[in-house]
Amino acid sequence: MGAHRRLTLDLQAAQSRHHAERGIARYVAEHAAAIERVRPGLVDRFLLNQRFTLPPGAERLLPTGRVGWSQARRAELAEGPLTFHAMSPFEMTIPLAELWPLEVRRPDVRLVVTLYDLIPLIFPDVYLSDPITRARYRSRLEMVRAADRVLAISEATARDAVRLLNIPREKVRAIGTGVSGGFRPPARPAADVVAELRESIPDLREGFFLYTGGIDFRKNIELLIGAYGDLPQATRDARQLVITCKVLPDEAAHLREVAARAGAAGDVLLTGFVPDEVLRGLYGATRTFVFPSLYEGFGLPVAEAMRCGAPVLASNLSSLPELVRDPEALFDPRNRTWLTALLARAADDDAFVDRLRARAPDADRFTWEAVAAETVSAYRSPWTPPRPAAPRRPQLAMVTPFPPQLSGIARYSAHLVDQLVAHADVDVFVDGDPAEYDPPSHPACRIRSAASLERRNELVRYDAVLHCMGNSSFHDYVLRAMRRVPGHVLAHDVRLARFYEWRAWEDGEQLAGRLAEMYGARISPESFGKVPLMPADAERFGIWMTGELSTYARRVLVHSRLAESVVRLEAEGEGRRVDARVLPFAFPPAPEDPLGRPDRPGEPPQLVSFGVVDAVKRVDQIVAAMPAILARHPGARLALVGPIEPWEERRVTAIAQEAGVSDAIRLTGAVTDDAYHAWLRRADIALQMRQVAHGEASATVTETLASGIPTIVTDIGWMGDLPAGVAVKLPPTSGPGEIAAAVLDLLERPEEWRRLGLAGAAHAARNGFARTAEALMEILLEPDAGGPVDPRTLVGVPA
Repeated sequence: MGAHRRLTLDLQAAQSRHHAERGIARYVAEHAAAIERVRPGLVDRFLLNQRFTLPPGAERLLPTGRVGWSQARRAELAEGPLTFHAMSPFEMTIPLAELWPLEVRRPDVRLVVTLYDLIPLIFPDVYLSDPITRARYRSRLEMVRAADRVLAISEATARDAVRLLNIPREKVRAIGTGVSGGFRPPARPAADVVAELRESIPDLREGFFLYTGGIDFRKNIELLIGAYGDLPQATRDARQLVITCKVLPDEAAHLREVAARAGAAGDVLLTGFVPDEVLRGLYGATRTFVFPSLYEGFGLPVAEAMRCGAPVLASNLSSLPELVRDPEALFDPRNRTWLTALLARAADDDAFVDRLRARAPDADRFTWEAVAAETVSAYRSPWTPPRPAAPRRPQLAMVTPFPPQLSGIARYSAHLVDQLVAHADVDVFVDGDPAEYDPPSHPACRIRSAASLERRNELVRYDAVLHCMGNSSFHDYVLRAMRRVPGHVLAHDVRLARFYEWRAWEDGEQLAGRLAEMYGARISPESFGKVPLMPADAERFGIWMTGELSTYARRVLVHSRLAESVVRLEAEGEGRRVDARVLPFAFPPAPEDPLGRPDRPGEPPQLVSFGVVDAVKRVDQIVAAMPAILARHPGARLALVGPIEPWEERRVTAIAQEAGVSDAIRLTGAVTDDAYHAWLRRADIALQMRQVAHGEASATVTETLASGIPTIVTDIGWMGDLPAGVAVKLPPTSGPGEIAAAVLDLLERPEEWRRLGLAGAAHAARNGFARTAEALMEILLEPDAGGPVDPRTLVGVPA
């Protein structure tokens, strides 16, 4: 590394709010401080994130005058040749753009990353089952692959980088891990140390076995407890098992249950998190430290225990044989009998324990100075050819209604595009003249005519095509585009009978022919081939009409498990298989001004049902529930806020009059956005019921939950998929009595009312458009999706 090349260390991981005292946060702080000790002045800038507090380890670096905020130093990063060391590329709480700023994605910048492990990639079913987490993790894997130098904390991790990421071996160097200087053998006998430890751990017994390292499936604690429970009672009386780490209440309850099942309930001690001085004492006083992990990037607790002179028994997998070199001390962590035998030997065989303890000083090789020396050598070692420029952004074609069209899907797509542009350049293809549509809010998005999508030379550059399909006339051009240009389909509805009925009215398309194609002999075209197709008949006979949609789809993305099942079943009925996935429906952001029940003591409760007013929304049952509610809360009021047909208004009014509740009910009809927002502010409880589900999600439910309004829904379709405790779910068969009981329960239990509102708002906050956009891009760019559209495969598309 020439003198002209500046060196910047990114220390944001040291500010971790979850692991500020141990783990990666400690590694980053110790590593940076050691580099400064070994080569003072080598680092030009240590960068921190001004959104987080200063980490304890930064105090040693502040006197250098070279610690700064990452956000304020972006201009410096863009100047001249630079070596940028990202000291923890997998900090999932920090956006990738902050871990790997655009300013350093240049050919003259050498990127160095520290790699701790690839455990999520090795156990994806455990750590990457959530699509959002998976997308974030994979984006950071690309950062590691793009690095000019990968500094692995063990040889095992270095091998994983080569094996799993196909990184050339010459780019990877194992630098090891250091143990803080405070970890050393105690100067007093173990009995004296235990006596002192009892001040903070009263139930501690002398001669104990010790485990520390965290609660995680791969830590294999249940097997450890089971193997310990297999020891004779006399051995357990003499050798208590102490488990030291942060343990949440439900985790502690589970481990106590495991110990009880193993017959060792009184002999397993959970200490919870302890400060370093207590941990050092436990290491120094233990009979034997036991570490049964299935996989470790390094295994810092093992090194710490050895530095404190503890005899160690450890797993023989991953990096641990690098630390514990004595074959007698290693065991297969999947073999409970093997571990029990070793524990029994360690419990009774003093000579065996003494041999293990005598080998503990081997841990003196784990120093931060050694890690820093290896790191500096890696900075200066010959570099592989410059990495290519950052890969181009994905290109997405999105065929969808768009504002100002008066369509809920148009509004939804606009919000989704606002988040998709963080991941891709998006061309939105609309019906007609693009000038008639709202201009995009971001330069990475363009509005284009759907006619241009059908040119082969336009298709070549797109990595994915997404058709957004619904059940209204706005989607006629979407279906036509889908027939010419196959792609992925985001089906907001999967009961498309009304859409095909509309086509029969408007375009003369034969409904009978469509039904025959999709259902064959299952239904009679004579009975159902005419318009209008009654909704009750479509529901009774299972007429969904998704067959054509899935024919042209590489994948069909839906919003509920019901919709997923319908799409697959319909395709199977036509002798096909379809890749159907549930894509989380995005929740809107919380309003800027607080919603939910304001502080207005003595005012009567306001119940609201939002959305189109018709029988499908169970308006009849909601109105019929009002007498029972009014009997206990005479001032209660019900507002039905949404468009309503004149004949439906007359019908609902008649029901209210017959029930004697006309004065308590208001039909607003269609309202402006401001008025709608005012009703959200006014609502104490939202009643969002349905008789049947068509596979769609409910935008009104997302709005009431995001606004913190306790919401009562029908346990069906997408609403049935909502997590327990987010909304009150009533069975589809519930009548006025059940609805009234649910309302009264909330009105008369203020704490439950408040808990439900907060739970709904929290769920909405966790599942916004940014999360859905990440999940969508991951699906669209999956390798097995077929890659970019190949126009040569499209029939009838003009060149």
